[in-house]
Order: sequence, then C-alpha cells, then structure tokens
Amino acid sequence: MENAAARYRLYLALVGMGFIGPHQMRAARGVLSPRLDVDTCVPEQDPDRFDEFGIPKALRFGFERRHVYRGLGELLANEDVDGAIIATRNNRHRADALECMEAGVAPVSEKPLSDTLENADVMLEAARKFGLSRTCVLPSYTGHAANLEARHIVRTRKPVFRHGKAGYLQKWLRKLLATMTAAEGHDLAAWRKDPKQSGAGVTGDLIAHLLHETVFILGMPIVEARAERRWFVEGQASGQTEDTCFGQVRFENDG
Repeated sequence: MENAAARYRLYLALVGMGFIGPHQMRAARGVLSPRLDVDTCVPEQDPDRFDEFGIPKALRFGFERRHVYRGLGELLANEDVDGAIIATRNNRHRADALECMEAGVAPVSEKPLSDTLENADVMLEAARKFGLSRTCVLPSYTGHAANLEARHIVRTRKPVFRHGKAGYLQKWLRKLLATMTAAEGHDLAAWRKDPKQSGAGVTGDLIAHLLHETVFILGMPIVEARAERRWFVEGQASGQTEDTCFGQVRFENDG
C-alpha cells in the first residue's frame, strides 16, 4: 500500500527554459517522495521568440500546450502551484521571485540568488514579509552522486584528498562561446558575458557552486571568502565578465 509520504505532492512551475531550466525540471520530476510535479511553464519571456522557440521547446519536454504561458503573471493567475523554479537570466531573478511571492508562491531560484547582493537582500526580506519559508536558492549539483559520496566519506572520517582544483579550460570556453548558437537561434552564452545581465562571470557561476558544495560536503560553515578575478579569453578592457577566478576561504574552525 502506498504510504502517505509517497502520495504527498508539490506542484511546481518552471520559469525559463534556456540551458539550466530543463536540467532543473528533470531533477524535480525525478523526486518521488514527496512527489514533485512540474507540469506548467513559461519557456520564453521574449515575446518575439515565444511562438518560434518557446512553445516547441516546452512541447519537446513534455508540457501540454494548455499549461504553457507567455508570461509569469498569466501562469500565476491560471495555475495552482506550490512553488516556481526560477531559471531565467540572473538579472531577472529578483522581479520573477517577487512576482511569485506576491501571489503566495514560493520561488526556488537557480544560483546565484540574484545578480547583485542588494537584489538578493530584497528577495530575502520579501520572503520574510510574505512568510514563505520555502523560498531558497537551488544549487544544481547538491544531489549529484559524486557529492553525496564525498559527503559520506568526510562524515565517516575516511581518508580524503585535502587539495583540489576546478575551473574552465580556456580553449574549451572559447570554442563553447563560438558554437552555442544554431539550435536555439541565438547565442545562449551571450548574456553570461554581460555583467549587467549576469552580475558576475565565473565567480558567480562556478565559485558559487564550489562554496555551496564545500559546505554541503564538510558540514562546516565558511566565515570568510575572497576571490581574485582574471580575464583570459577576452581581456578586462572588453567590459565582459571574468572567465577565471582564484578563491580562498576560511572555515569556522579557522581551517
């Protein structure tokens, strides 16, 4: 007999179906208890691209046409959802999250929480105001098997490597930026290079992952962090976001 936990369902909307949105959708649909249903979406917020790219992509990922909306306001007015996965561009996170909270829907934001610290603070204050305790940022790789295994190794005090390194390979990044075009009809990576839209480059993207995963694996709070940014692909004078970052953190135990 099916237990109560397995029968419990949360209904989520997906806002944004660029690169990361479909990944978040698949992850949510894979959760069985409580069951997370993602069956309504706003695939494209650019009205000029909605019919040509938004609708076909939503249908390709299993959404019924009647649950595909042109805007977040239209979705919130017509769908009874518990939460919304915000997978739009970083500079849209604040507006989309506030619109959800005003409708009583808890936003779950793709990292980073927003494009600036000030906007992130506004979002957190709004969550307190509306009493939406489930409002949160969604780091994509917390549930990855490698992270779960690393967490288990550390928590069971088995030997572990003490040093590691992660980052973009510059040759790969240059090729990626040049080729992410045809399938979606535009350069998916272009907005990430614009600080007005992304807020930060690799620092806000990969370093945000690393900080969260470090705390998740070690179970130890970070009390101080510093970062040194570098431009190798385009150069700082280009006005684009940085593509390289060297970071250092201090833990609660001064480690």
